[in-house]
Amino acid sequence: MAVLVRIPGALRQFTDNARTLEVDLPEGSDVAALLATLGCDNPSLVRRICDERGNLRQHVNVFVGTVNVRDGNGLSTTVPDGAEVYVIPAVSGG
Repeated sequence: MAVLVRIPGALRQFTDNARTLEVDLPEGSDVAALLATLGCDNPSLVRRICDERGNLRQHVNVFVGTVNVRDGNGLSTTVPDGAEVYVIPAVSGG
């Protein structure tokens, strides 16, 4: 199945400036499998999304469609065929 991952401007330096990446996954895959597959070709990108333990970094949100995985099953959130996954780093400041 094909999944489209949308990359924010702040992380495009790790994808050769690609705005989107298409990832092929087996049916029934979850966000953890998506990130593992994505990390094969883009390890620097995945290191900015996940910490050393493989958990999402505190200031990075991942959405499968309109669902924030933090509000669902976390990295076990199922990714349906044709889904769009958004990686959104938090913006802070004062």
